[in-house]
Amino acid sequence: MRGEIEAVRNWIKQQSDAGSLDIERLCVVGCGLGATLASMWTAADSNWPPTTTGPQGRQVRALALVSPVWATKGISMSVPFANGALQREIPIMVFAGKADRDAIRLFDQLKRFRPATWFQLRPGQPSEQARDLKEPTDATVIFIQIDTSLTGDKLANDPALHVADQIKTFFTLALNRKPD
Repeated sequence: MRGEIEAVRNWIKQQSDAGSLDIERLCVVGCGLGATLASMWTAADSNWPPTTTGPQGRQVRALALVSPVWATKGISMSVPFANGALQREIPIMVFAGKADRDAIRLFDQLKRFRPATWFQLRPGQPSEQARDLKEPTDATVIFIQIDTSLTGDKLANDPALHVADQIKTFFTLALNRKPD
């Protein structure tokens, strides 16, 4: 798995070097178990040590997780979320259906890591945000719960739910955010 993630990163880097992509605008999306893998990749990217020729890694600018799976088949979200960049720095959006306990658990943990910069929207409830957060667009952790029983790829791909549009908006905000 790590080799595959590194192969994808190397391909992205080659495309960036060729001018086809801008690696400085790298955002990662994962659904279900893929959300766990996306988190692992983001954590690994933030841990790459600099080389004698300069910095490497630390290119993931935002992370969107759709119906993240907390733990399965020996893979757990607890490993990547022990990483300081995921705890405090990288903007993260979590999408979930109404009964997605793993997503709720992850968001509750992220709220503890970032008590001043979270925002949540749940069906049938008014939006909530950290007490001192001025605007929802300033949040670095966002939780969107949708009134559906869909999860994973089915949730992400349902055209009526507009998940892709919301992820695109989140990434635009994250990429335009000035570093702290």
